[in-house]
Order: sequence, then structure tokens, then C-alpha cells
Amino acid sequence: MPTPAPRRGRPRTFDPDLAMNAIVETFRANGYAAASLDELSAATGLSRPSLYAAFGDKHAMYLAAMEAFAKTTGSRAIEALRSGRTIETALTGFYDAMLDAYFSGTEEARGCLVYVTAPSASDHEAVRLKLGFFMDQLDKGMAKNFARLTNLDDKAKIKAAAEAATNTLNGLSTRARSGASKAELKRVARRAAKLIAGSLI
Repeated sequence: MPTPAPRRGRPRTFDPDLAMNAIVETFRANGYAAASLDELSAATGLSRPSLYAAFGDKHAMYLAAMEAFAKTTGSRAIEALRSGRTIETALTGFYDAMLDAYFSGTEEARGCLVYVTAPSASDHEAVRLKLGFFMDQLDKGMAKNFARLTNLDDKAKIKAAAEAATNTLNGLSTRARSGASKAELKRVARRAAKLIAGSLI
């Protein structure tokens, strides 16, 4: 009796969360366009058919990676923002949490999956819309916390400060990817936090 051929598909040890983390890191390292299906397959340990079955095509994988990165990294940073007792300490904690994520697990910082890699894939409407959504949500979250920590009733001023805080994060991510050290970026972040806080006095 012939021996049955081994079944193809996902390995028995398949863990969706671990696989998604590998997808996130592959896109962070290479960007959307340069991340090949072979690299995604190798990183996750899944064959192409299993990869498609679990996460969809490359575009769907990237959108899911954006969501996963925002959920895991963003939640820790937002908690730090909410726990601050002043705008300066809240922003400092927020930026520190994001920088910890940018520099975690690799010798060189990979920066933010959303801010660094999404703009180069913004010719895809779904990516552009998701990027805009994340930035808008961060602006609103910043504004809400700034309003909580001040007695200002000037919504326009608070909105401008919130946008400056979001843009600072974008700049930190880009500087991290360009080779700036974590210590240097912490100094940049602290100066920015002080300036933004000072604008709301």
C-alpha cells in the first residue's frame, strides 16, 4: 500500500499573531513595494497558498499589518499620553513609548510602519484612506488630552498644537529610519514636547 503524500498547507504550529508580527516586521524593513511574497512567506514560515488563505493577497496583508501595528504600538503610546499630568510629561511619555517601539528588536531603527511605509503605497486608495484615518484619530486623541490638561477654551489653538504633536511623531519616525540614534531622538522629542506645551500656556 503506497504511503500517503504529506498534506500541504499551514504547519500545525501556525500562530496567526506571530505570523502577523512577522508580516509587520517584513513590511517595516522593506516597505510595501519591496517586500516580496517570497520574503513574507519565509518570515512567516507559511507557503504562499497558506499565506493567502490566512491573510489574503499582499495588499490585504499590508492593510492588516497597518492595523496590527497601530493596535499594539499605538495602544501603549496612547496609554502613556493619557497618564501624563501635564502636556509636556504626557507628550514625553508618548514619544518615549513610540521610540521604544521604533528601536525594539533590531540593530537599526525601522521607524513607524504607518508613517514611514504607507506614504509610498498611497497610490492604493485603501492605504491612503487608512493613513488619513490614523492621522486624524491621533490628532483628535492629542486634542482631547490637551483639552483635559489645560483650561483653554480655544479649540483652534488646541487643534494646531495637536497637529504639531502628530507631525513631530512623523518626523521622529523619519529621523529614526534615516539613522538618528535613540538618545538623539529623545532629545528632539523633549524639545518638541516643551515647545508644544509652551504654546498652550
